[in-house]
Amino acid sequence: MGLSSVMQERLDNSQIEFRKDETRVVDAAKIPLSLVQDASKFICQISFTVDNKAHRGTGFFIEIDKHKCLFTNCHNIPEDYKNIDIIVKLYKSKKIKIRLSNQYFRYYRFIDYLDIAIIEIKDSDEIINDIIFLDYDSNYIKGYDKYVNIDLFALQYPNDEIEVASGKIKEILNDFEFKHNINTEIGSSGSPIIILSKSFCKVIGIHKQGGKKINFGSFIGEIFKDKNLFNKEINDNYIIGEINISKNDIGKNIRIINSYEDWCGSNNLKMHEKDRNENEIKECIIEINKKRIKFSYFYKFEKEGIYTIKFSFNNILINCKGMFSICSNFIKLDLSNFNAKSNTNMTGMFYGCSSLKNIDLSNLNTQNVTNMSFMFYGCSSLINLDLSNFNTQNDTDMSFMFYDCSSLKNIDLSNFNTRNVMDMSFMFRRCSSLINLDLSNFNTQNVTNMRIMFDNCSSIKNLDLSNFSTQNITDMSFMFYGCSSLINLNLSNFNTQNVTNMRDMFDNCSSIKNLDLSNFSTQSVTDMSFMFHGCSSLTNLDISNLNIQNVTDMHAMFYGCSSLINLNLSNFNTQNVTDMSFMFRGCSSLINLNLSNFNTQNVTNMHAMFYDCSSLINLNLSNFNTQNATDMSFMFRGCSSLINLDLSNFNTQNVTNMRTMFAFCYNLEKLDLSNFNTKNVIFFKLWFMFFGCDNLKEIIKNDPRI
Repeated sequence: MGLSSVMQERLDNSQIEFRKDETRVVDAAKIPLSLVQDASKFICQISFTVDNKAHRGTGFFIEIDKHKCLFTNCHNIPEDYKNIDIIVKLYKSKKIKIRLSNQYFRYYRFIDYLDIAIIEIKDSDEIINDIIFLDYDSNYIKGYDKYVNIDLFALQYPNDEIEVASGKIKEILNDFEFKHNINTEIGSSGSPIIILSKSFCKVIGIHKQGGKKINFGSFIGEIFKDKNLFNKEINDNYIIGEINISKNDIGKNIRIINSYEDWCGSNNLKMHEKDRNENEIKECIIEINKKRIKFSYFYKFEKEGIYTIKFSFNNILINCKGMFSICSNFIKLDLSNFNAKSNTNMTGMFYGCSSLKNIDLSNLNTQNVTNMSFMFYGCSSLINLDLSNFNTQNDTDMSFMFYDCSSLKNIDLSNFNTRNVMDMSFMFRRCSSLINLDLSNFNTQNVTNMRIMFDNCSSIKNLDLSNFSTQNITDMSFMFYGCSSLINLNLSNFNTQNVTNMRDMFDNCSSIKNLDLSNFSTQSVTDMSFMFHGCSSLTNLDISNLNIQNVTDMHAMFYGCSSLINLNLSNFNTQNVTDMSFMFRGCSSLINLNLSNFNTQNVTNMHAMFYDCSSLINLNLSNFNTQNATDMSFMFRGCSSLINLDLSNFNTQNVTNMRTMFAFCYNLEKLDLSNFNTKNVIFFKLWFMFFGCDNLKEIIKNDPRI
């Protein structure tokens, strides 16, 4: 660190002496007169008043890479340093007021071993013409050991006079902190500590704290290694939140930020990671009600109430994964001053913030984010969410993004660019208060997974997905599960040629009356279990085009379709199906059911297959091949309108359970079981086989156990 060229010229031409009328020297060797004269222009007194209490310290001016700056200690600046005036006074000069809100805070570190604030001075500031700025020279940064036991000087300004004191560095504690024995006075915090000879003057550090015998200072060289020091985008990089503490929370460890290992800064350091040694510096500064605390994931609050928490970052974050995960006491978060331009990962950023009611993301830059999965998972108190500024052009994963946002009533996604998204599974699951959801702008050309996408969106009445491109989707299971208010669902553009799983796809869509699946191509589907389960209002269902040749599981496929009157399954190729249990259970309005084309040779489970088909009058199962069936329990239970049932072709040699098989078939008069073989059925699994068959007059049988 050298002097300005003007000052250096004076130094070169001066004698090593000083004048007592210019300054007071305490325990000092001789110093250049020019230094004393110019010190009055690079040393200043800083003062401010808070709550009618005056505070005072010292500062000095330095130029770094053409940036003109005021250096001082953080504790010489008000804790709430925005919109506060400080008074800067040069020696024998008038006082100049600087409004800190108009300055650029370039550096602000106030932690265990560092206490440095850097404020950039504008060319328009009144003080600019009266200042001499020290030059910055990076050559001295390395090798602090050489400063031990050599004469050092502190230039002070404690009592309206410039004072010079000398001493030595006694111990270097780490890259930032050292102990010295320079005799300092009250008000000298923020003074420059220099090495001096006839040919040069270098600032090596800043005095931060005085004691009776040992004082502490901070080296400033390490700070200049930060390439982002003068990146204006870092300026005012912080997040403010409000946290609600109840009586039950008092004295407990309340999570205020998550310890998830991945969130880090642009230098890829885990900024919240516990120091591996004392030389590391934490990059996140936390203030609670304007009082700085030591970095911690948890905090014990002593009183109930609403607390304001501020997180300030001295670096641009590139990863915010899990940042506020499980911080369930937050009721408000404001990210309008958070710099996320370089951020690529926001996975689970607000996961489990279950008390969060307000969140300001209006200025959040998401242009480089590639993963937003789990971002708002479990934010169950959020009612409104404004994402109108979100740039999602690079996002590839939106799975679980709004999972369990159960209070969310409105969400505007009209600006979402989803062309690169591949996973939308669980995206809106349990958004049970959402009434309207406009996805007309969604580009889903690259999406492969829509599993459980709208699961339990129980308040949505209309959903138009006619723009959806689903050609690459392989999984649509549980996609509309629990959409119990859904009346209209437009799937006219769905291309399902690559889908392999449709399990529970429309499960419990209990309000929908018509469902047009005429364009569905299902040749790759293997699982259709519970597909229409609970569609209790469905009166028409045209699935005549469905190709089910590869389906192996149909259990509970139409379970609970209680309003369905007709069902045409004449095209169904069931040769690979192994499970038909509960398939038509609760289809209480079906009168006729033609299953003459059914190939059941591989079916092993027919449990409760026609349970409670209470309106079914005719049922022809003469083509059924039941050689591999093992379970026929509850199979026809509650078929109270059946009069005749011919099962003479049934091969039951492998069946082990027939319990309540025909129970409550009240009107059944004749039953042909002439081919039944119950040798493998345990006795108690024949119990109640004909219970409630009050009108059964004739049973044709050859098995004495029946």
